[in-house]
Amino acid sequence: GIPPGLRDQPSAYLRRAAINGAIDLVRARNSERAAIERERRTAPADAPRAADPADREQRRRLRRRIRDALACLGARAAEMVALRYFEGLSNREIARLFETSEGTVAVTLHRARRRLRDELASSPEE
Repeated sequence: GIPPGLRDQPSAYLRRAAINGAIDLVRARNSERAAIERERRTAPADAPRAADPADREQRRRLRRRIRDALACLGARAAEMVALRYFEGLSNREIARLFETSEGTVAVTLHRARRRLRDELASSPEE
């Protein structure tokens, strides 16, 4: 449930929950087992599984590269990326959670995407 002190402040509760979720995402970058388990839990039971071991390995490497690139971002930028692209929140919703402007969110996300692109381009394919 919602802690008593936050019942009157749902935005504070949601912000803290989003931040904690984003931090957990970044911390999981070194745990391949956690990533595999997350994928297993979120995939529909009838979703086709990659039968080709080379395809599974390629997907595993890509997940690792993305996690490593996310870890290179600052905490605030990583949180915003997670909220926007993993949770599907709009820039307006993120701005409310962070008590900032939509412009700040847009700039932060733009810079984070550029940094992620550069990190992914410079990281070895393994």
